[in-house]
Amino acid sequence: MRITVTRPAATPLTHSLVAGLQARGHEVDFYTGFYYKPRLASLVGMLPPRLRAKLEREFGRRFHPGIDPRTVRLCHWHIELMRAMSDRAGVPPRMQNALEWLHHRGLDRAAARGVLKDRPEIVIAHDNSARRTFEAARAIGGKALLNQVTGHRSVSLRLLSEERSLWPDFADSMPINPPTVNEASETPEIFT
Repeated sequence: MRITVTRPAATPLTHSLVAGLQARGHEVDFYTGFYYKPRLASLVGMLPPRLRAKLEREFGRRFHPGIDPRTVRLCHWHIELMRAMSDRAGVPPRMQNALEWLHHRGLDRAAARGVLKDRPEIVIAHDNSARRTFEAARAIGGKALLNQVTGHRSVSLRLLSEERSLWPDFADSMPINPPTVNEASETPEIFT
């Protein structure tokens, strides 16, 4: 069975999902922002030991030995790298959100084009980057699965507001952060 999996900033959970599907013989196209492919590893291997160790540790979190690197489709990797480094570089949160939004939209568009071309039977995408991909999956008659590994933002805001009301003495320790640019895309993905 042909399956497309998308995740802007892949996590160990996503890596395990892709590796598990491939181990079971499924043909998987994995769209993500950055993946530590062997070719990059050979370049990093040429760096001075101290820098090499630091990069290998960082990049190693974006690798899984069970994933066939030929099936990984990198999308807007340069934006993902900027986004990943922006927190350490002291980039303001608003700019970090903008980079994340650009990356998610770009990955969603690229994955949607891939779905229309490759025609997988199943598409598994993650919140904030799935709307167009799901539209493409449905256009070809495929199944679309939203893998939302954390709760929806609207639910967490509602629960936090309730807790603040129940415990007013502690309300100031439960800040309600302003919505990010990605949150507007969550609800349509659920109902697409």
